Amino acid sequence: MSGGAGNGKRGIRSARPGRALARDDPGSGTVAGAALVAMAGILLTAIAVAGSLFVCGTRARSAADLAAVGAAEALSRGVGNPCAVAQTSATANGGRLERCAIEGMDVVVGVAMPTDVPFVPELLRMARAGPVACDRD
Repeated sequence: MSGGAGNGKRGIRSARPGRALARDDPGSGTVAGAALVAMAGILLTAIAVAGSLFVCGTRARSAADLAAVGAAEALSRGVGNPCAVAQTSATANGGRLERCAIEGMDVVVGVAMPTDVPFVPELLRMARAGPVACDRD
C-alpha cells in the first residue's frame, strides 16, 4: 500500500499540540520579523522627534535670553524702545516675539520658535533680564 490512508502515517495529526502548530504556521517568522522592524522604526521616529524638540527648545531659550538682555540693556540706557529691540533680536534668531513686558527695571519676553514636528508647530520660552544689585562688603 503506497500513499493510501491506511498506512497509519498520513492523515493523522499528532497528539501534541505544539507539533501541529509548528507545521501549520509557515511564515510566522516573517510576520514576527516585520513586526520587529516596525517597532524599531516607531522607536527611532520617537527618538528623532524628542531630539528635534529638545534642539528647538534650546534655540528658543537662547533667542528669548538674547532678546531679554538686549531689551534690558536698551531700557537701562534709555535708548529706543526695549520691546522693539527684543523684536529685532528674536527675529534675527529665527523666532517670533510673543510677549514683551516691562516690570520696573526688568524686561520679560516670550519668544516662539517654529519646529519641524507636525503636532508641535512651535515652542514658547520665556526670559527675564534686568539689573542686579551688586552688594560690596
